[in-house]
Amino acid sequence: IILMTTFQSEKKTILNNNKRIYDFLTDLTNFHNLLPDQVKDWKSTPTTCSFVIDGAGTLGFEIFEKEPFSMIRYKDFGNVPFHYDLVVEMEAVSETETTVQLAFEADLNAMLKMMLKKPLTNLLNMMIEKMETI
Repeated sequence: IILMTTFQSEKKTILNNNKRIYDFLTDLTNFHNLLPDQVKDWKSTPTTCSFVIDGAGTLGFEIFEKEPFSMIRYKDFGNVPFHYDLVVEMEAVSETETTVQLAFEADLNAMLKMMLKKPLTNLLNMMIEKMETI
């Protein structure tokens, strides 16, 4: 049985401007700066990217929907093992602070859900931490 599953990062306020985060994340040539060292075979254009993560296989993203300075939705791109979206929600707290949360939504069976929960949640939280340095 395949079910829509959502993994979420912590909702975190980071020291960065929401416009800067939005501009950075809407150019996928920047996206590798948020990913772990295990990423290999990085390929990107301003609107798409694909890469391999050891143990997780090939992943790819394409910008699907965006609302300036508040939300970006990426969908799966390329030859991927299952369908998924990555959603970035951001809200300006001040000119120098933004609250950010990431959600990975995927069609997964129970076994994949169990296998991916911890690594994907850790990845999403790590990506938010790296957003402070962009």
